[in-house]
Amino acid sequence: MLGVLIPPLGGVLIGMFLLVWRRRDPGTPLEDVPAVLWPGTIAYLGGTAAALVGSLFDIGIPPVQGIAVALALVLAAHLRTTRTAGTTPKEN
Repeated sequence: MLGVLIPPLGGVLIGMFLLVWRRRDPGTPLEDVPAVLWPGTIAYLGGTAAALVGSLFDIGIPPVQGIAVALALVLAAHLRTTRTAGTTPKEN
């Protein structure tokens, strides 16, 4: 079960760092950082669901599927937010 729950978190962390946090100042005060980043949360849940389905039906390698789906969902959320805002996304 840990192979289903933990790997998607890695996909979210990699995606959020490469697409969102890399462009921000690392000295950002904690008051300016939202408590929950919904695109990351949704990407984690989607990656976990993909890994769980792969594990239950014995399809592919579930941890790799979870990472890939979570990373793809972070990318999709990032592209959606940048297209609607026109700039670097700022989650609320």
